[in-house]
Amino acid sequence: MAIKIGDHNKTDNVHTTKSIELKSDLYVIHDEKYWSKTNISNKDDSIYKNTLCVAMVCALVLTISIVIAIQTEGEPLHNLLFGEASILDASETIHVLQAAQNNGVTIGMHGWAHENYSVLSKAQIKENIVKSQKVFRKAGFKGNLFVPPYKILNVPMDDATKKAIESTGVHINVYATSANEYTWRWRNMKSFNDPEFIEARKQITLENPETIILHAQDWNQFTKQFVLDYLNSTDRTDVIIQMDDIDANTPTSTINDLSALKNHKVVAGVILAVIPASAPDSGDPGILGVPISSIMRLYFILFITTVLFPMSLIITWKLFSDWYIARQKSKHSNIKSVKQPELVSVIVPAYNEEKAIERCINALLNQDYTGAVEIIVVNDGSTDRTAEIVSKMPVKFINLAKNISKANALNVAIEVAKGDIVLFSDGDSNMERGALRSIVKTLIEEPDVDIVTGTVLINPTTKKGIFKNIFMYCQVIEYHLEQEVARGLQALNGKVLVCPGPITAVKRAVLSDVKFSDDTIVEDADFTVTALEKSMKVIRDRDAKVYTDAPETITEWIKQRNRWWYGSLQVWRKHKKWAISNPWMLYNYMGYITSIIAITTTVTIPILLMQYGNRNAAATNAVMYMFIPVVLYMIFNAIFLTHNKKLIPVLVVYMLFYTMLRLFVCSYLYIFYITDRGLNTQFGARKTKVK
Repeated sequence: MAIKIGDHNKTDNVHTTKSIELKSDLYVIHDEKYWSKTNISNKDDSIYKNTLCVAMVCALVLTISIVIAIQTEGEPLHNLLFGEASILDASETIHVLQAAQNNGVTIGMHGWAHENYSVLSKAQIKENIVKSQKVFRKAGFKGNLFVPPYKILNVPMDDATKKAIESTGVHINVYATSANEYTWRWRNMKSFNDPEFIEARKQITLENPETIILHAQDWNQFTKQFVLDYLNSTDRTDVIIQMDDIDANTPTSTINDLSALKNHKVVAGVILAVIPASAPDSGDPGILGVPISSIMRLYFILFITTVLFPMSLIITWKLFSDWYIARQKSKHSNIKSVKQPELVSVIVPAYNEEKAIERCINALLNQDYTGAVEIIVVNDGSTDRTAEIVSKMPVKFINLAKNISKANALNVAIEVAKGDIVLFSDGDSNMERGALRSIVKTLIEEPDVDIVTGTVLINPTTKKGIFKNIFMYCQVIEYHLEQEVARGLQALNGKVLVCPGPITAVKRAVLSDVKFSDDTIVEDADFTVTALEKSMKVIRDRDAKVYTDAPETITEWIKQRNRWWYGSLQVWRKHKKWAISNPWMLYNYMGYITSIIAITTTVTIPILLMQYGNRNAAATNAVMYMFIPVVLYMIFNAIFLTHNKKLIPVLVVYMLFYTMLRLFVCSYLYIFYITDRGLNTQFGARKTKVK
């Protein structure tokens, strides 16, 4: 039979084939007319609100906990990954200390990081001293003198502590007489007339000590003059000068001054107590007058607000909603009978699908659905063998001589469709055997639901090669996260944003109010948002599964994503008044902005880190602001991949390569969008520039 379809194409034909005998003009008819229905809705608003409230609180607690952990454990994690920072990182300081040692100065260990050994356990004492000994050996410092921190006066040491220290092979520095810190806190002294300076000179003259204790941070012209005055006035010839708190940031001039004192006639020895764990202070370099530390903190705040908290919220929300739904279902045991629709129409648009269309149709013919079905394939002006293949199969066939766009082709097929429910699929997709049954059942069970989408999976790649397989697995991860997490949460209150082309079922009444449009290059997303704008309910049936072909090369992938993601921006622009009131639309739109932020930070953070004067400061910041966020992102995603553990190892590639590729594409598409540059694209047979 031949049927004229509107004014789209004067040569349109609708063919049927009789190679398989089917009843009722290509309707597949079965006997069973009723399903059992469990009286529980998966899009109940209470589920949405209750789980969201709980998730918000939990996400806030989780985010705060993680932030605190990063701030407190960032340095220990750096030490674990790169080894602990030490004075070895200050090569110039090491060189000057070696010169002092060659001049007869004794280099002593001042603990590991200037800790109080009287409060440490035996194990901690040994661990710290062993680490100090390793640093000293690498630095070329001789001897095993241990100068206990905080032991200013000759106070008897606890026997257990003393034994623990000496068991490591070091000997403890013990003053022959009491020692005094005459110059403590002289770092801020401004004048030789300072009362503290005058009083200290009187005291040291009176006491005439054998040992003088100094601190590196207090060495200045006043301290130096004070020491020289004493050395030049004392009648002793056995003076010991000890300077504590030598670290990686001690000026080399201070060390040289102390080394020179070794040559004074009354000085018997000079001891420099070095803190091994100290690392060079790189200061706070800046760019264009802005301190790098401030920029890094800004990046960290952006990470918290755009990644950490949203991810924490999504994870907790998803887990709570799954638990809540399962709990509600277990409470409802009342079963009702639900009548099947008189007819289901399946519409498959196809353009140049000669490689996949037969597989697609066979999958539809082999569905286990027990009601009447009509399959309508609309060939949208294909230039390959698509029409030839379809014409030989037991389906209704609309053959358009010219390409009129997928949206218009779907509208043509809708005019022909007679079903109470219309299911849309794509020519490169193939449904699982139970997909049609499941999605129709879901749509019938929910009287206030208008549209149901399913789960889109990826057909295994037919090409060999490690890259192609990994690239395919990255897309599998992406599809899974998008559908199981974002789309699953959107379905809780019937507001799924995108019903993808491979599998979407609608009630006939919907098609009276909502038509497919070629205003955008993503007719499925535009169709869904139009329905939502009209207050229709859109949910998801996770058990209605369909497989589709994914791009196998980066070039093909970019072409696909250009259409998807730029098309989404078109949908935003077209429905902006409604979109700004929808949290998920806002979240998706913010994704483009955060993509630019993420790309910017990825490029600039390494540049900023290179401004630090030493590798330790750079490595510590890299751990806190790059490594930890990446690991957290991977952990969060891994939570949703436990069903398929072989995907978890691919997360490394997914994060470091695939996600960066996504961010890059999203970034330039958004720039094209906000600058109104538009995008050159090919959709079907049409090459066009879209705005």
